[in-house]
Amino acid sequence: MMLNIICGNKSFTINLDDWNYFRYEIFMSCIEHLDYLYKKYENMDDKDIDAQNLYYGLRSIFTILEPEWKIKITDKNYYSYVTKMINTDLAENFIIMDAFINTQTIGSLKLANKIDCIGYYSPGDSYDILNTLDSIKFNNPDIIRNIRPVWVESVNRNLVVRLQT
Repeated sequence: MMLNIICGNKSFTINLDDWNYFRYEIFMSCIEHLDYLYKKYENMDDKDIDAQNLYYGLRSIFTILEPEWKIKITDKNYYSYVTKMINTDLAENFIIMDAFINTQTIGSLKLANKIDCIGYYSPGDSYDILNTLDSIKFNNPDIIRNIRPVWVESVNRNLVVRLQT
């Protein structure tokens, strides 16, 4: 089944399994980025208040996710894996949400926390997704290059992004 991601005059079409894998990869790349920051702040002796708050939020994320986030998924059920991760206490913990916001990776949660074949992203969601894509390392830049114009259109023209099968 194909998924159309549409905003204004921009659109992107992708196989639903590939879309779910893309969202899984973005989420996992985000978590790897947060893990790097966590280890960096963990070894800092002299943390200012912002660094302390960020470290506490990162520590809370990994307390919830460990050790499951390191498990590699081998089947095509990426969406249910990410949904399981998102449906933990992540979205209900303000300290954790602040850590995602502070590291500009909140877009990964917004990508992951959607029904896979229908829905909307607000211009604010699109802005957060773009920030996340700029903040993490991702192994498949072609898909980002192809889908990015849809989110840019959303931010620039203040339009909603629509998902439809």
